[in-house]
Amino acid sequence: MPTLVTLVNTNQVKPAIAPIAFDYLSTALQRAGYEVDLLDLCFEENFEQKIVSYCNRRQPDHWGVTLRNTDDVYFSSSYSFLDQIRKIAQIVRRESSVPITLGGVGFSVMPQKLLEHLEADFGIVCEGEFAFPELIGRLSRQEDISDIPGLLYRSARGIEYNPMGSGKYGALADVGAHQRTTVDNRLYFAKGGQIGIETKRGCNRRCIYCVEPLTKGQQVRLRNPVHIVDEMKSLLEQGINVFHINDSEFNLSISHPISFCEEILRRGLEREVKWYAYGMPAPFPDKLASAMSEAGCVGMNFGVDSASEKMLKILRRTFTPNDIRNAVVSAKRYKLEHIVELLFGAPGETRETVRETIEFIKDANPDRVSVTVGLRIFPGTELENMVRAEYKKNKRPFFPSLAVVCHR
Repeated sequence: MPTLVTLVNTNQVKPAIAPIAFDYLSTALQRAGYEVDLLDLCFEENFEQKIVSYCNRRQPDHWGVTLRNTDDVYFSSSYSFLDQIRKIAQIVRRESSVPITLGGVGFSVMPQKLLEHLEADFGIVCEGEFAFPELIGRLSRQEDISDIPGLLYRSARGIEYNPMGSGKYGALADVGAHQRTTVDNRLYFAKGGQIGIETKRGCNRRCIYCVEPLTKGQQVRLRNPVHIVDEMKSLLEQGINVFHINDSEFNLSISHPISFCEEILRRGLEREVKWYAYGMPAPFPDKLASAMSEAGCVGMNFGVDSASEKMLKILRRTFTPNDIRNAVVSAKRYKLEHIVELLFGAPGETRETVRETIEFIKDANPDRVSVTVGLRIFPGTELENMVRAEYKKNKRPFFPSLAVVCHR
């Protein structure tokens, strides 16, 4: 009998988001010779009953539990998901006392603390496709696990962490295409959720508030455009034709997204699919906007944050206000619906910088604008370091004019 690995989706946030990680993980696990099953708790009001019923039917050899988010990232409610996830982990442990491995972006934000709080055995930061099959194999052979990149585990010294160092990231181009059949993507799509696709992973930008480089790595790893469109074709065959590109920034480069668009056109899928992307206002040249439009892209989210040169420098954004204007012009020229996302309340923000941004955006006249007031301070970010240093210096927070609240 092959080793059974059961993946558990703990995310119950609505509107429901299809858990892309499980489709990606299952491909790697199956290629390593393991049987994979999914226990999806997203739509379960009584998750304890669902877990008990599952364990009465099947007994996994290993659990994989993900945390998409640790909280709702919303200041008005400040609702944490950790109590519920801890309860899920406890029920899983009670019903089947085999190893529990944690993963997901939410886990990777503060892995040591979450591994301890949720009382799991192992945790994986970043490359689950490579580390998880390797971990299961070594455990079954009773081999050393202390050199698996991105792995957290318990030892006599406490919780150990093998950080992702340079050169330790897996080559996503070698993973191949994902068939996207482990998750019931049709159910999520029917309930109104776009289905995610990843074309690359990692971000080499240094925005002060962002956890993407911490949770997905600073080294950008590219997928083969042929494999990406194979995955899109697999979803199309399931009746799904609207996609969201899950990259940290779609346009970290120009050549790779254009190659992706060219592959869609080569397959003749541009009239069958609609897709949206998230990216920066620069680089966003006409040739990229044109390629996206021809390949079925219908919308672009521009993460702008501010149109004040002062604030863009503080936030360590790599574009200028003029780049924002040019991106809006290009999006309109190639009929890409677009939204400009603003973020007010970073260190150094004043009424003047807020007014400067608002007036600039009104003049640029994008299709839509979203506004978030304040920032969520995540551990390990430069923003956390700035806040701690200021508090140590002055014994008070340094956001006198705007509340520190959630970002996106």
